[in-house]
Amino acid sequence: MPDATTSSHSRQRPLRILFVGGALHGGGAERQLLQLATELHDLGHVVTVATIANSAVPSKFRQVELWNGQRRTKLGTGLGLAQALIRLRRLCFTDRPDVVVGWLSLPVILTTIACRHRGILVVAALRNARPEMQLGRYREKIVFATLRWSLRNSNLIIANSQAGVDGYTGLGLIDRSQARVIRNGIDTYEFQLSSEQSASAARAALGVAHDGPLALYVGRIAEEKDIPLLVRTISASLDRRADLAWLVVGIAAERFLAIASSLNVTIPADRVCFIARLEKIALAYNASTILCLTSRREGSPNCVMEARACRLPVISTDCGDVRECACPRDRIVAADANALTNAIDDVLATVSLRQHQGHQVLSMHDCAQQWLSALQAVVPAEAMLPKLD
Repeated sequence: MPDATTSSHSRQRPLRILFVGGALHGGGAERQLLQLATELHDLGHVVTVATIANSAVPSKFRQVELWNGQRRTKLGTGLGLAQALIRLRRLCFTDRPDVVVGWLSLPVILTTIACRHRGILVVAALRNARPEMQLGRYREKIVFATLRWSLRNSNLIIANSQAGVDGYTGLGLIDRSQARVIRNGIDTYEFQLSSEQSASAARAALGVAHDGPLALYVGRIAEEKDIPLLVRTISASLDRRADLAWLVVGIAAERFLAIASSLNVTIPADRVCFIARLEKIALAYNASTILCLTSRREGSPNCVMEARACRLPVISTDCGDVRECACPRDRIVAADANALTNAIDDVLATVSLRQHQGHQVLSMHDCAQQWLSALQAVVPAEAMLPKLD
């Protein structure tokens, strides 16, 4: 006879979860989707990820391509999205997922339309991304109205920061009561505090021949990243401190130096190391002394959480949820090269505190558990009972 204390969860079948996203590689939001889907699969659930773009990556879960994502013309884009919608509706009909999660704005719209009148629960995952937030400038456009309709018809909205919830509420896209915040998860096995010896080894592995403090930037060239401000900050900080060097990950040297040249700023090549692509990104954090972020807009930047997991102080502009998650040793300053340089000086004066001040980040396993709890809360309990033959 089963023990009366046996949890009802032990008698439930696995969730059938369908994620709909743009891609599985490209930026932080895409990487977060890949890691979350993998973790939910490892927890024993049936996970499928359907993408608009052709973005197949090695994975444990099933992947489905809705459209190849080519957008040469407006007509081609419209036809492609119509094709993606038809394929998504068919996928929902054949797979009968318990819940469909739209990841970012366009997938949320497709998901809501595809699940309309099918009795399938819809969850909208908002990442406080640039295309979503810019919709507020074009309220007369049908896309804004369609996204607002989609969000209002979602069973649950999950944002990765309170700043995101506030932003979407301010734009009139969501009702605050619909939303729940689940922060981005971090691979805490990959990103962790390094020893002095491993820091030296990391610099050697990256080809960084510098023994003094090393400032790190991780990101790509995009309008919201404010690379001109990064250029000016690097120049100003190197002028002020002879012991400082920089490591820039995600931007090729020639592209960065071209931007610097257009600004009439000279960057000493012997004091800045550029790595356009880095598979083992944890090496960059282990090699560095501080992280610097110059963005105008972010959601919940993964680089900040990864740096905090590695006990790196963060110097940043006031973007996304950087301030709401700040540690005492972090510095959130104005978007100004002189303010950022002053903050670098201030933090480097107390950099020895790195070994003693940690920050509680959310592991990817715990992030997946929070997602699972949120999804199970909206799926009717009777739907989760195993079917009897």
